[in-house]
Amino acid sequence: MKALRFFLLFCFGLLIWSCEVEPFEGNSLSETDPEVIDPDPEEEDPEEHELPPLNAGELRFVLKGRSFLTDRANSVLNNGITTIVGYDISNGEGLTVHLNGEGSGTYLFDSLNIATYSPSFVDRPYRTSVHHGEGTLSITDLDLPNAHMSGNFELIAYRETFDSEGNIVFDQNGNQIFDSVELGSGEFFMINIDQ
Repeated sequence: MKALRFFLLFCFGLLIWSCEVEPFEGNSLSETDPEVIDPDPEEEDPEEHELPPLNAGELRFVLKGRSFLTDRANSVLNNGITTIVGYDISNGEGLTVHLNGEGSGTYLFDSLNIATYSPSFVDRPYRTSVHHGEGTLSITDLDLPNAHMSGNFELIAYRETFDSEGNIVFDQNGNQIFDSVELGSGEFFMINIDQ
């Protein structure tokens, strides 16, 4: 059963991590200013929320003033890579993180350390590897004998913007336009480690 869980977790994380969007070849489809679209400019500051302590095995973050707590959270350490996954099983909303390393410490999201936020099973994900995504994840407690880890994170992730016909949207200068999402006050507490 443990091997099956590891295999399913690994496959799902690899699927999200390996998603690529084919480049669009054609003319500009939008005459808007070159900027990243903020889907909700009136959102509350995620730092203003007082959140209760987490229970063992939980992962949580704040998105647009809403606290998101996963149904399931797990991690895998394998060949120098740490994968952390937390999802709501009912709708697919959640977070997958791939880190190039297996130890405690702070990791910057870059081309090697990638976070992917999925709003649902069917929506396109936001990734820190797209359009200068940024943030950090800190593993503050790595307890290998008891197979659990804890830590915190904050990130900004992006996704490509498409028109109603499914074409990538560009501004008047030919620059691609992106949607962004900010995950604040992120933390995970004593999530299981599959080794």
